[in-house]
Amino acid sequence: MVRFIQQEASEKASEIKLKADEEFNIEKLRMVEAEKQKIRQEYERKEKQVEVQKRMCAAVRQLSPPSRAPPASRFGGYRRRSQDPAGGVRGGQQGASSR
Repeated sequence: MVRFIQQEASEKASEIKLKADEEFNIEKLRMVEAEKQKIRQEYERKEKQVEVQKRMCAAVRQLSPPSRAPPASRFGGYRRRSQDPAGGVRGGQQGASSR
């Protein structure tokens, strides 16, 4: 009789554990789906925000006068090699005879 009661208790405990596991998984799935939905909504909100910002930048570009070119450098766009007092060129290649 004691063995029968222990067997019944063991089966009941297994059923309870199984039901608790199922409920846990259902609740976990519900929470994960809710968080996924929040992330999707946040992503959509940010996409809209970026789109509005792009439109604003385009509108500002259309309304503002064309920008002028940046001022030329003091070297006129290129840099001259300075002459070495010995007659060579500093910073560049030496003559063909030094090869």
